[in-house]
Amino acid sequence: DNAPESQQSITFPFSTMSTTPSLGGGLSNLGNTCYMNSALQLLRSVPGLLGNLQNHDQQPPSDNDLQLREAFFKVMEQLGNDETVEPAQFKRMLDQ
Repeated sequence: DNAPESQQSITFPFSTMSTTPSLGGGLSNLGNTCYMNSALQLLRSVPGLLGNLQNHDQQPPSDNDLQLREAFFKVMEQLGNDETVEPAQFKRMLDQ
């Protein structure tokens, strides 16, 4: 591993998540989340982005950063499974 000691590889439990764009699922509007939902769907549609984000090396994240990342990848996984997603947990993490 060539990463400096101050960096570590972050892995997420969604290693089986398809990184192939799929837009079959959607996001529930929580009353004021249409722009956030659009941005999440856009990110889900970018080929290769999720794989690159999962394999990104960086400094150890704070607990809030880690929770936000976990909520983000959960939304991405659900969208990839063509599920309708209620992004409440992700929004709560953004609000912190």
